Amino acid sequence: MKIFRIFTIAAAALMMVACSTEDSTRQATAGQMHFTATIAAPNSGATTRTEYTVDGEDIKVAWEKGDEIALIHNGVKDVATVKFVNDNGSAIIGGSFTGTPSDGDDVALVYPAARVSGMTSDGNPVLDEDVSANMFKQDGTLDYIQDNLDFREDMNTLSVDGTKVTLTDAADMSSGIAIWKLTLQDSGETALAAKQVKIKGGGSVLASTTTLSTATSEVTLAIPTNIAVDGALTIEATVGDDTYAYTKAEGATFWPSQYYQSTVKLTKAGWAANEYNEGKWNSTLEKVEFTKKTADSDPQEIANGYDGAISLGWYTVTGDNVIINWDITLSDDLYLILCDGAKLTINGRLNVGNHNLYIYGQEKGDGKLNVTCNDNAITSNEDYRIEIHGGEVTAEATGDGNLALHTGYLAVYGGKLTATSGGDNGIIFKNTIDVYGGEVVATSNATSSLTPCFGIVSPSDSASKILTVYGGKVTATGNGVPDDPGYGSGFECYVKSGTSGTSGIKFYFSADGTTWGDGTGYASATRVGSNDATKKRYAKAE
Repeated sequence: MKIFRIFTIAAAALMMVACSTEDSTRQATAGQMHFTATIAAPNSGATTRTEYTVDGEDIKVAWEKGDEIALIHNGVKDVATVKFVNDNGSAIIGGSFTGTPSDGDDVALVYPAARVSGMTSDGNPVLDEDVSANMFKQDGTLDYIQDNLDFREDMNTLSVDGTKVTLTDAADMSSGIAIWKLTLQDSGETALAAKQVKIKGGGSVLASTTTLSTATSEVTLAIPTNIAVDGALTIEATVGDDTYAYTKAEGATFWPSQYYQSTVKLTKAGWAANEYNEGKWNSTLEKVEFTKKTADSDPQEIANGYDGAISLGWYTVTGDNVIINWDITLSDDLYLILCDGAKLTINGRLNVGNHNLYIYGQEKGDGKLNVTCNDNAITSNEDYRIEIHGGEVTAEATGDGNLALHTGYLAVYGGKLTATSGGDNGIIFKNTIDVYGGEVVATSNATSSLTPCFGIVSPSDSASKILTVYGGKVTATGNGVPDDPGYGSGFECYVKSGTSGTSGIKFYFSADGTTWGDGTGYASATRVGSNDATKKRYAKAE
């Protein structure tokens, strides 16, 4: 990463000068003493709120009449104002001191004066938090920096002659920030138009734009200079729905009042552990649309060696062989991100109970959750829901008389759900199942023909308790042998096709899993699994 020469002009200084003729004839107001000084051109500073321009490798800055500098003396804030700007860029400032300063007294100078919002009990200035907070609200332009992020301060002493006050020493009021202009490219040197850019270092975000209204390949950011980046320095850009990044392993140091210009080549990065895909059904286009999102709060990571409980909030799985050997009972809603390449195995029951479970995948969608139990594997109560937006979810009940998945509501937008029971139904639902996309495979491998078990079943005979398939594919297999009247069918519930037209979802039934009848599209809720045509061990919808 090439860093160019920056801010070549010497540090700005406050210099003592004699009072003007007008000042020398002015009478002091009781309790006030007149202050006048000349400040050099601020060319060495990064910004002021005034107009400035970029000239090659330098930023040129000019004081503006009316600029205000706070003078903090004996716990009191007074304000000096730029009265006149000379041809050489220096400025004459003037004001009045409250109280009676003495020769040699300390004085703090702060620009802009509005930054001082109060005083501490021991007389030190209280600086507002706008500058720090605004580091993360930048819009990528110099105008924003000069209006919101310029900050200069200096400690000096006063020289007092009667009612006339000036400064004893030249004052360094150079800017407290650095400015970095970034030109963003991919590895092929093609411009990358970013809608957000972040500078990260030392494990923290140092500076960031907001989400820009217009994506751009050139951004200018103010950088705090009171932090030395000892670890890796990363530039991260959001381009469309993708994240691109460049990392400088040896870190960097940003010097105050410096202007850096860099052309940076970024590569497409994998998704962060708190990023996920959320599916939503578009009824007009009749398809699932996915949106890349970021978790509402920082997820707790379930990585290799994880030995804590999973109870509530956001969790993310990053390891490729994470194993939990106990039952999990939720105490609140759970949002689970299955990172690409990750695998979580729960050797126990996942009891959602009176809560909701939301499972998300990432870009590749190959994160896995496997729940294996000799009891019911995954269960939620009647009025609660399980949503699967991505990843590969497996629920397996190995014990006799136990089912793989029990839920009130089930919604599948993407990924794959496999529910297998060795001794009971594959999936029981108490309210609705909505399959918008992805794949659902439900199987009962129960061996007894005396008690029929089904692939997917609703215990209710209400037409409002329904399996609706909008997209994707559903495959269901019942138990027993086809010749036995007690065997279970693939579906035993009301079903409906959620899409319309000749390309809509159709339902198929087979006694042997090989020979399938003609598909039927159900425009309204229809009971299947209760007559000879649909009471087949094998059933599917696609």
